Amino acid sequence: MAVAGPDRRELLRRYWPVALLIVVLLAGMALVARQPDPGLPLDPASAQPNGTKALVEILRGVGAAVEIVDRVPQVGPSNGGPDSLLVLVNNVPDPEPLRSYVRQGGTLVIASGAPAVGEPEPVGSTAFGLVDTPLVRDCDLPALVDAGRIRAPDGVVYEPPATAVGCYPRGDGSWLIATTSGTGTEVLLGGAGALTNAVIGSADNALLAVALLAPQAGTDVAVVGPALRTGAAGDGGPGLLDLLSRSVRLALLQLAVAFVVVVAWRARRLGRPVREAQQVQLEGSELVTAVGNLLQQTRGRRSASQLLRDDLRRGLVQRLGLTRDASAEQVAAAVAARTTLPADDVLAVLTGPVDPDDAQLVVLAQRVQDVRRAVVTPPSSPGGVRVR
Repeated sequence: MAVAGPDRRELLRRYWPVALLIVVLLAGMALVARQPDPGLPLDPASAQPNGTKALVEILRGVGAAVEIVDRVPQVGPSNGGPDSLLVLVNNVPDPEPLRSYVRQGGTLVIASGAPAVGEPEPVGSTAFGLVDTPLVRDCDLPALVDAGRIRAPDGVVYEPPATAVGCYPRGDGSWLIATTSGTGTEVLLGGAGALTNAVIGSADNALLAVALLAPQAGTDVAVVGPALRTGAAGDGGPGLLDLLSRSVRLALLQLAVAFVVVVAWRARRLGRPVREAQQVQLEGSELVTAVGNLLQQTRGRRSASQLLRDDLRRGLVQRLGLTRDASAEQVAAAVAARTTLPADDVLAVLTGPVDPDDAQLVVLAQRVQDVRRAVVTPPSSPGGVRVR
């Protein structure tokens, strides 16, 4: 008689949580796929609050020719390079290209990171207690005459070196450090927060950016984003995952999630574990005693004598290095050559009585033990034995 399978209602009741989970995952991934890629913080192409797209548009609005690059220019304005260079995050291990650019007449603005020319030391932050208040220029740089007050949240201030000019002071340091080298100038800022989309419209931040990077129309400005390529080995371009579009990566993620769901569904246990009785563990001595008791009860003297002889023969063959098919005569001769036991006595033990009585079985067991002890004990040992 065929067993009826589960009906449709039972299947729906059993699998609706899995189906609901898959639908929720697909809907969530679809919503994520529609969202634009926010990009890296300080990304010149990002319109997010922490991006710098507004800065690029402001510079272009005043007539500057802005180019987004991922490498430090090799030459300065005197050799056909850009007039101004903005490095949003200075992670260049070798500052020499930046120094060379400044010496060739360029204006280098490092928004965050280590300086390339000067060596100012950070001595504090731009916060006034728990509040980020505007910073006042308080310096005589002509280029910054229109940028009287700026906002620089989460910034740091540096102690100006003797050869540099510090502007926008707070405490014992200044947020802006200008250092001249050759025919160019390096401007170190205490953080790129003042140039982000969320803050550049505050106070005179936009005027500061224009004064530093594009003081006149037609200025060539190069902006190095946060994904700066240093040109070192292994940094020649995007990796394999970078070549995949966002939708392809999400599709691969969906396949991985679906695989995990299927595995979890197929691997579930249908019912309680079945308990199985474990076999009784017997010690070796108990097993030998049990076998002996069985042989005694069944009066299997013939089987017992055969077990004694076979066990002795296996032990002697293994001990003396003989082949398994060695005859009883060969084994007896090998034992006689190794011990003081006569070969005939050993052969009598190996072939022994086939159907012994109780007394003969006891004697056979004693002789088996004597032969085994004689093989193990060297002939010159005081404990040497002879077959009784």
